[in-house]
Amino acid sequence: MPRVDRALLKYSLYMPLLRDKKEKEISNVVLSANVATVTTTAAHGYTTGNYITVNASDNVFDGSFVITGAPTTTTLTYANTYST
Repeated sequence: MPRVDRALLKYSLYMPLLRDKKEKEISNVVLSANVATVTTTAAHGYTTGNYITVNASDNVFDGSFVITGAPTTTTLTYANTYST
């Protein structure tokens, strides 16, 4: 199961309708059962259905995705199929 535990990783969010781009620091990213869970260092303010672009300096997690859940103010999930 791929895991990234590097401080100061970043991801950015682009919401096309609002033309809003924000960057948040990622403290952890985990992939389990084709679901990536991102933990941010501060409240992210995002909701299910927002589009994000992840740049975690790791091809496993990088790309553009739709948020499938935001269980807490500092975590969010998205579908991510990774094969080795």
